[in-house]
Amino acid sequence: VKDWMNEYGAGESFGDLFSNLIKDFKILRECDFDFYNSEIYQAYRIAQANSADTYTTTWVPGQDYADYLAVSKSNTFNYASVYYNQRGDVHPPFFYMLLHTICSLFQGSFSKWYGIALNIVILILTLLVLYSMSQKHFGGAKAALVITAVYACSAGFMSTAMFIRMYSLLTLMTLLCLYVHLEILKSNFTFTKKMILALFFTVLGGYYTQYYFVLFAIVIAAVMLVIMFTRKEFKNALKYVITLAAAAVTGIIIWPFSIKHVFGGYRGRSSLEVLKTGSFYMFKVENMFNQITNYMFGGLKWLP
Repeated sequence: VKDWMNEYGAGESFGDLFSNLIKDFKILRECDFDFYNSEIYQAYRIAQANSADTYTTTWVPGQDYADYLAVSKSNTFNYASVYYNQRGDVHPPFFYMLLHTICSLFQGSFSKWYGIALNIVILILTLLVLYSMSQKHFGGAKAALVITAVYACSAGFMSTAMFIRMYSLLTLMTLLCLYVHLEILKSNFTFTKKMILALFFTVLGGYYTQYYFVLFAIVIAAVMLVIMFTRKEFKNALKYVITLAAAAVTGIIIWPFSIKHVFGGYRGRSSLEVLKTGSFYMFKVENMFNQITNYMFGGLKWLP
């Protein structure tokens, strides 16, 4: 499998990665982009079979598992490897690059705390954003303190901290995006350079974290555009759309595999199927409400 990775995959450096991508593209073009009939896939199947045979007939030393789970000295800060590996997953690589950074600082070792510590740091930033946003837009310092404390003590917060996946980062990016939009509303759609950059990078960061962020961004963008058109803020609406379009194009350039993930991956296909059948989450208000109350208020429908 390692030989296959060096021949067709991430290799050992950024140079190997991109030279292999160019070679892979030429191979796929020669077979009309029929991946499963290409030499890349056939070599992968052989590598998999050989790997399976080896692992079922010979002793596997513990160091092999340590090498699999830990970052070796030769692979510290090897973001090309993370980028390439996530291509075969159904999620963007932003969170995993952050996790790889922490693991690179503790090369050769493995601990659940690397992922949990990253979640804790991200969620501390989330609490700061939530407090600041609530203080400005939802009732001042006292109300902000209550809102932040309720979230920080909720089961949802604890679960997000313990689950070593990208959902802590998704929470942060979603709140940042909402905060930026509230600031835009408060400024009566005055798009300063600072505001445009904040909008661009929050949308790009959210897209690079989790594809579900795009659904949130679409809904909030639709609401914003309705408000802007109602107030006849046509020039500002154009600036807003251009900023979002720039973030979308940049995101696809940085991470073009999203197209395959959304339209060809099992997660993307299942989500699209939900949309096509009309079973969209906006029509499941009661279900969403129950989930929120379960995770935030221990199942209480109404607070005393």
